[in-house]
Amino acid sequence: MTDPVRVCIVSGPAGGLEGEASARLEALGLEPLMLPEDSPAATRQTLLGQCAMLVALYPADPAAHLCMGLAAGMGLPIFVLAAKPDPAPYPAGTRLFANLQALVDAVPAAGKGRHVDQSLLARLGACKEGVDWYLSRYPGGRHSSEWTLKEQVESFADGGAPWLKTAFDYRLIPHHPMDGADLRKADLTGLKLRAGSLNKARLAGARLAGAQIHGTPMAGADLSGALLQQASLSRCDLTGATL
Repeated sequence: MTDPVRVCIVSGPAGGLEGEASARLEALGLEPLMLPEDSPAATRQTLLGQCAMLVALYPADPAAHLCMGLAAGMGLPIFVLAAKPDPAPYPAGTRLFANLQALVDAVPAAGKGRHVDQSLLARLGACKEGVDWYLSRYPGGRHSSEWTLKEQVESFADGGAPWLKTAFDYRLIPHHPMDGADLRKADLTGLKLRAGSLNKARLAGARLAGAQIHGTPMAGADLSGALLQQASLSRCDLTGATL
């Protein structure tokens, strides 16, 4: 069994996002480690030495900037949530983000996945409709590595779009390509597809209102009778598709 990939988290005086940030990083299979605010420099350096990267949440005090300096000296990647991307004295190579979602999206996942259960979803503040649907199918949760293409397609076809939207937004499960998938009359309202493809997918009569699937390969897909109000299909490859 491999050791967990740890992420150090340091928070400025404003605070308030430590719990949510920890939960989102856990969802990526990472192990968050909060640095105590009043710990001496030697302790912080020791803890940073156990981590693969540093996440700083609104760092405004000298202690937080000391942590970033130590991390930079150790060659650790640094991800900073800042009120605005100003030219503050951040170490060279620091990546700045204006919101937590963008920061988490940029953090590399550990690749081993984790158990997705009610406790994790509650800490993430995930969509109730999606969580209820998921727990009705998997009351005890399920490990993300066990998520299959078959389950993904069946979930789309069985009213699970709210759950899948949540799962993809938080990167809880892998996103499988769905070439040739039978999604006729599926409710995909508001769905965001960040990866995968829908080449030759059967989407006749599907509800895709407000869906954001721009850039998704959809060559040969059957979209006859699909509801596409306010759906974003820009840059989609629709070669041979039926509309």
